[in-house]
Amino acid sequence: MTGLVFAAKGPAQVWINGEPARVSGIGDSEGAVIRQQVLTDAPLLRAGVVAMRIAAPFDSHAGDVLPEPVAFSTARGLVRTGDWCEQGLATFSGALEYVREIEIAERSRHASVILDLGDVRATADVRVNGQAVATLLAPPWRCEIGRWLQPGANRLSITVANTLSNHYSVGIPSPYAFPHQNPSGLLGPVRLWFDS
Repeated sequence: MTGLVFAAKGPAQVWINGEPARVSGIGDSEGAVIRQQVLTDAPLLRAGVVAMRIAAPFDSHAGDVLPEPVAFSTARGLVRTGDWCEQGLATFSGALEYVREIEIAERSRHASVILDLGDVRATADVRVNGQAVATLLAPPWRCEIGRWLQPGANRLSITVANTLSNHYSVGIPSPYAFPHQNPSGLLGPVRLWFDS
């Protein structure tokens, strides 16, 4: 995260991972609504906690103190394999790219190389050295990647996309989103093996 922008019915205090952040007013205010922003000194590379305290007017009720969603500005960060919900992304619906450099020694031309992603929620696009290899939509989360590998260093990229269920889990009730749909990401374990 590099910052956030929000509209609130009153001035706000913001803390990022327990540290006070500088809040500044931006743009025009409309009545009691103040447009505000926070910029971080350096991008947060891992999941963190943002806390807000808003000095709301006396006649403010329930959630009307934030009349629109908070917009986060993001940059490249680090996400480990596992459920996104456990890494601060419980309400995120979208796609993340996992990248790993792997070294491959000389191998027999007759052996195939199988990439096994373990478990994925919900789809995975696999690329090796920039070349599209497979789009995986259902178990088993495996594909053959041998013909795209070269001896030495190789770049393995897996882009995982989840469903809209996580986004719909807050603020937008839907009869078609259920909590068991929320686990997301490259759950793994990820393995490579040679199959002759």
